[in-house]
Amino acid sequence: MYILNQSGRTVDVPENMELEMSYRNDIKVLSVSHNFWRNYPDQVAVLKKKNVGLVTDEQLNAVPKTEKKEDLPIKRIEGRVNIKIPKGKIHFVIYPNYLPKVGGIETAVYELAKLLDRDKYFVTIAYNSCESAEAMVKYSKVAKLVKLDDRGLNCDVCLLASNHLQPPQIRAKAWLQWVHSDYEKYNNLQLVENKNIFKYVAVSKHVAKVCKRMFGIDCEVIYNLLDPNFGKGIEKPIRLVTNSRLSPEKGFDLNEGKSKVVRFAELLKASGRNFTWTICGDNTHMPNEQIRIIESLKHIENVNFVGYKSNILPTLTGADFLVQLSNFEGCPYSILEALQVGVPCIVTNWKGVEELIEDGVNGYIIRQDMKGVDINKMLDNIPKGFDTKPKGNISQWDKLIKKSLCLKK
Repeated sequence: MYILNQSGRTVDVPENMELEMSYRNDIKVLSVSHNFWRNYPDQVAVLKKKNVGLVTDEQLNAVPKTEKKEDLPIKRIEGRVNIKIPKGKIHFVIYPNYLPKVGGIETAVYELAKLLDRDKYFVTIAYNSCESAEAMVKYSKVAKLVKLDDRGLNCDVCLLASNHLQPPQIRAKAWLQWVHSDYEKYNNLQLVENKNIFKYVAVSKHVAKVCKRMFGIDCEVIYNLLDPNFGKGIEKPIRLVTNSRLSPEKGFDLNEGKSKVVRFAELLKASGRNFTWTICGDNTHMPNEQIRIIESLKHIENVNFVGYKSNILPTLTGADFLVQLSNFEGCPYSILEALQVGVPCIVTNWKGVEELIEDGVNGYIIRQDMKGVDINKMLDNIPKGFDTKPKGNISQWDKLIKKSLCLKK
């Protein structure tokens, strides 16, 4: 990596310091090594936005060699960050240098800061630059945020969140360093050489073994943390599936204002229940009608049209209900397929439907005029364990064919 320092001189940065220097806002980056370009494409993209004309070191042929020996720019510490730490609490600082909105390491920083016991710890996240105000709001919910700039910060323990140099602004009684990556996969990328690291913390046994093998470092293994309440108290969405031609007689009739499908979707939304409704099918014979049908449900964001599916099984498997709100049917395959894989059905009361669906046993039968539909009753009592044996049997055809031949003799 070659940079322009504050005095306008070109400086040669060793490869093991490139990542750290790439987050600095007080320098201009002229080029990065080929390994950095290949291993950190996201950071290269960020650098390109801030440093127009960024190239690899090999492409930067015009840099005079005599100007490549100046020392790296050193930040001057001017003043200190004053934080009043409650008596008896440990001041724990996490230093990620750069705060983006998303990323695995960033999630690890967030979760650690969130889960540390506030009766024991005062948690600060110290950084030099931040991607957005949105990111700052996120992190500020779990820790005190401090933008270092040229100010010093004292603490009890500082955790380097990744492969960072120890920032000169921070004075800590003890240093920890997180190791998140399998360095054997990064083309000889080295750990930054920091002094007085009390313990390196690897996120897996494999990462710890790699560190021992490559750098001779013994790591303590602590797997990435996740809030114990993650996913709890959140209602899983009810999954509804329809597999049907998009035509009026299948419950999509718009001539009377709102179709049965629209009215049922609105009842679902009004119930406040968490649901998704995937509608498979098209209407190649009436494309304009298909467009009207899709437009009629745009106000229900939980409804998704996915087009014709030659294999409905992946969509059907795991569904809570198949929904078929037809005006009339013979013996619809969509119902037979659903029942055979154990998916109950919500259907309208077309003539003959009771031959396939027993209300409350393997599905629910609702009125054609949609009156009296009890959404919560159906969603709270999803039929399970019903008979999935096919209604039809090939032996019936076999007998009929043989019988017809006997009669001809």
